[in-house]
Amino acid sequence: MGRNSGGITSSGKGGSSGGSKGATEKGYTAKMVKNIVGMEQKYRRNKDETLHVFNSKGDIVSSIGGKGAQVVFDPKKIPANSILTHNHPRSLGESGIRRIGNSFSSDDIRSAIRVNAKEMRAVTPTYTFSIKRPKGGWGVSADEATKAFANANRTVSKQGHNYLNQTKWNESNIARAEVTHFHKVMKMLAKKYGWDYSKKNN
Repeated sequence: MGRNSGGITSSGKGGSSGGSKGATEKGYTAKMVKNIVGMEQKYRRNKDETLHVFNSKGDIVSSIGGKGAQVVFDPKKIPANSILTHNHPRSLGESGIRRIGNSFSSDDIRSAIRVNAKEMRAVTPTYTFSIKRPKGGWGVSADEATKAFANANRTVSKQGHNYLNQTKWNESNIARAEVTHFHKVMKMLAKKYGWDYSKKNN
């Protein structure tokens, strides 16, 4: 259950240029919307994943290109309190509900915690996902978050199978279960650690 959403991985151990403000831009200034959301609009339909690093004021710090549905970076080169955004290209070319794509992967969350990012963002061709660090910090180590993600993933998988067993294993229901899978995982983790998780339809 749930196709892996790809994501950004830290190396080493352990469309239009404009953008609009929504739930995922809570607390953003006009400059942050213009720079960050504007960049996302340009990259959300790219076939290769790219990580863009912004400072807390919305100024671009660096861009790191990847291949396919993954980009690898050196965490030592990412300043603390950065806003990280990247595209999830796996839903390109999909139709119906599958066009939404997936929310964050385990590697995405692990990377955000390792570099102590202020926010991690991910965009698909049609959706934007955001997870913001609480004022007191992420509240968990990268390793513990990875374990918690795996546990939540198993729980959501069981829920998905129960849903399909109670309804029908047809394409429509399977697509719905898969597309909502990682969103449900993130909702569980956000509730557990007090993270500010949101998404919006673009």
